[in-house]
Amino acid sequence: MGPSGSGKSTLLHSLAAIIPVDSGEILFDGRNIGKFSDNKRSILRRTTFGFVFQFSQLVPELTVIDNVALPLLLNGVNRNKAYAEAKKWLEAVGLTDKHENTPGEISGGQMQRVAIARAMVVQPKILFADEPTGSLDSLNSEHVMELFIKTAKDNGTTVIMVTHEPSIAAYADREIVVRDGQIIGAK
Repeated sequence: MGPSGSGKSTLLHSLAAIIPVDSGEILFDGRNIGKFSDNKRSILRRTTFGFVFQFSQLVPELTVIDNVALPLLLNGVNRNKAYAEAKKWLEAVGLTDKHENTPGEISGGQMQRVAIARAMVVQPKILFADEPTGSLDSLNSEHVMELFIKTAKDNGTTVIMVTHEPSIAAYADREIVVRDGQIIGAK
């Protein structure tokens, strides 16, 4: 948690190997991912990490189900299995009726839920979520947080989340406060 511009998203993007760090190390499974090649970091993000971007980052030309299946297809998963998994996660986020729509045909909150399904479909070891409930109503926000908790328990997934909302932060086991690019507290 922290105010806008405090460095929360930058920290999250660094931990997820999306942007390089200026100094220090980011260790995952005992390995410094900052030393990985671009290709190896890309594979790690595609197979082991899930990322929910603040503004969904869906592929506008693809249907909702294509967007969710995409990480699995890129990983070489059989097409039928990839789409079956995508349907399962669309059901989990309450969007089975939107699978043939494109992102431009659904609301911002629905796009965010598609992005959450896309991040979850690979059953990541770590799920990085940047304001995952920012465009959701309170009922869908609660549903998404319950889905994160269930996934963490069932799959052993670690969820690292950025939020401005104290009610969402209350779901966390640990809270880290960032201000002006520095960690200033942890609970």
